[in-house]
Amino acid sequence: MSEPPETQPKIPPTVWRLGWVSFFADVSSEMVYPLIPAFLNGVLRAPAQALGIVEGVAEGIVSVMKGWSGIHTDRKGERLPTVKLGYTLSAIGKPLLAVATVWPVVLLGRGVDRLGKGIRGTARDALLTDVIPPGIRGRAFGLHRALDTAGALVGVLIAAMLMLAMPGAYRTVFVLAAVPGFLAVALLFTVREREPPPAANAANRQKVPWRTFPRAFWVMVGLSLLFGLANSSDTFLLLRASELGLSEAQVVGTYALYNVMYMLVSYPAGILSDRLGRWLMIGLGWALYAAVYGGFAFTGPGGLIPLFALYGVYIGLTKGVSVALVADHAPKEWRGSAMGIYFMTSGGVTLAANAVTGVLWDRVGYQAALLTCAGIAAVAVLGIPLALRTRRNPD
Repeated sequence: MSEPPETQPKIPPTVWRLGWVSFFADVSSEMVYPLIPAFLNGVLRAPAQALGIVEGVAEGIVSVMKGWSGIHTDRKGERLPTVKLGYTLSAIGKPLLAVATVWPVVLLGRGVDRLGKGIRGTARDALLTDVIPPGIRGRAFGLHRALDTAGALVGVLIAAMLMLAMPGAYRTVFVLAAVPGFLAVALLFTVREREPPPAANAANRQKVPWRTFPRAFWVMVGLSLLFGLANSSDTFLLLRASELGLSEAQVVGTYALYNVMYMLVSYPAGILSDRLGRWLMIGLGWALYAAVYGGFAFTGPGGLIPLFALYGVYIGLTKGVSVALVADHAPKEWRGSAMGIYFMTSGGVTLAANAVTGVLWDRVGYQAALLTCAGIAAVAVLGIPLALRTRRNPD
């Protein structure tokens, strides 16, 4: 049971600082991300299958590097240098998109960007877990995700304004996106890392003791793998919005609505997960995901606004709460490794989900692709009672 609000510890300053780092990094990323489907399809004339390959490979890189990042920082005994390297690579990746004349160059730019995301992501979340008291993990990660998403919203709005002012100026936007990315790197120099305890330093010289990880951790990983098969890239929803006749600016605007809902829901969802349980929030989110993908399979232009809003609620319910859930089940000395294996395996199946979704979209139709994702997500929700039977690992 959580402590009364007046006795709960305060959110540490490191959470706020890393939150602002994520804010500016997401301004950079979201100036680019919602424009990629239209750039690939409208400018480079690439098929939907190319979008699936680009996003699938990008997410595959993220998942592999997240696994490496967590194990590496546990063994090394420090996380901040890895975080700095990752944010730097992500900033470099954005301008590479501006020189693309064929879709494989977009793959290269996204690959460098996502390489940085993978390197930094687990190390940053493990660094956060090191400083957050257990009783407020949901709240603290919810705050971090809210700041992260506020940056995403700002980035989307900047992209929308630039596209309204300069229609078709994708390459200019891609170059400008590097500016907030490098500002995020500069802010990292205000962050200080907690010195690891001697026990952790000793553990870092050993192999990761996977067999000693609690059963609840592996159940969580298994369910996340199942849901990951449904969790194709958001760009397919953006592609569908474009196919329904929305302009570039309108597509970006609907994506901005998604980010508004994500930002508004993240912090309250984190607080509720501290009080009511993580799996309740995640289950509600996964059910919403299934409903949204099912809705996208049949909606016309008028249904896009409520569906994108609900999609933002889904991600707000699950994103920060999932990281807090991993932290609950991770052994103290191996938090980075636990987060790494979680992100790596769930990202790996997302790679398969993107590839399958792209092929189904091109060869069978968008409805088959979207309904397949919805069906798998619904099955994952049915597996949550199994996870509820496992106990949280004492911190």
